[in-house]
Amino acid sequence: MKRNKPYVVALGICKNEEKNLARWHENVSKIADEVYLLDTGSTDETKFLAQGFCINTFSYVTKTGNEPFSFARARNQALKLVPESADWVIFTDIDEVFTEESIPIIQAITRNPKVIEERPECDGVMCEIRTIDDSGNVIMQSRNGNPRILRWRGVNTLHFEGDLHEQIIIAGKDKQNLMLTNPVIALNHYGYSESALSDGSKGKRNAEIAKRLLDANPTDLRIAEHYAEALYMSGDLDAATEVRETRINEILASTDKELVVRMLRSLIQAQQVDGENNDKYFGYYLLAKAKYPEVPDWDYLLGLWANNHGFYVTAQVAMQSALSLLPSYEHADGYVGETMVVRAKAEEVLNYWTEYAVKIKEGIIEQES
Repeated sequence: MKRNKPYVVALGICKNEEKNLARWHENVSKIADEVYLLDTGSTDETKFLAQGFCINTFSYVTKTGNEPFSFARARNQALKLVPESADWVIFTDIDEVFTEESIPIIQAITRNPKVIEERPECDGVMCEIRTIDDSGNVIMQSRNGNPRILRWRGVNTLHFEGDLHEQIIIAGKDKQNLMLTNPVIALNHYGYSESALSDGSKGKRNAEIAKRLLDANPTDLRIAEHYAEALYMSGDLDAATEVRETRINEILASTDKELVVRMLRSLIQAQQVDGENNDKYFGYYLLAKAKYPEVPDWDYLLGLWANNHGFYVTAQVAMQSALSLLPSYEHADGYVGETMVVRAKAEEVLNYWTEYAVKIKEGIIEQES
């Protein structure tokens, strides 16, 4: 049957997502003609709710019944659910939703047949993924993850690789050809909020997968970081920090800038949680600053430390430095810093201590000794 407009399918994989399913379904239904879901073993009301929403729901199937879980395998199995007649696939996690401002932009792209005609090489649309905390604040953002809006050319044209933090591979291409919109399409991710991680089950599941991969690939620094992240998600900050600290020489020798920035940033931040260690804090700050002096995160974190200790001159200088570095770096490939958070918090701290200095000068308050 010939359609007058492109056919859009929403796709997701899930396990025990009863708290998030309604929000996800409402969001993707504003974009997609049909919704498909692959359940990977829910024990809550997820499948029942999915049926109530009239979502096409299927169950994850393993070859042997006892093989280790793989996110790539699950996603590839989900791709087989997509009708060949589809033109676009919206493949988001169940704890992710597009912002309301982004919906019309997505509709304008996926509903317009001229986009497909005029951009035949397009593999998808770039999204900015914003990690949201329980207060609704953006705590991290990135544009270098898997595209959530995919041009569909058939199940044999793309697949996922990697048991954890899987990556999409486009057949015959080394690099994805993604459309970038202005303003950028934003996707809010709630999977790393405190409430989402409160029971530690997500982290423990990921830690088991990462540990298995690390045992098989002990020299792989990225897998080691995935393991550290999973340990942190499960509530074991000390173990996460130990994984990174034991590989500090490998981190400093690595040329993978995105990975190095992520790991050094985590090491610095860890010193301010559950018992501050100023010696290690400054040690890792100096190592990070020497490795990549152009990254604004280091001075931003130093500014936070100075602000917490009442060192207003250091706080001012550090935050000014972070802000001066931010414009040339925030849109660089591989940037993993909290761009919006860095800018807002740096300006807040800078303004506070600037006003504080003025009040001291005018004698309104006395400087603490």
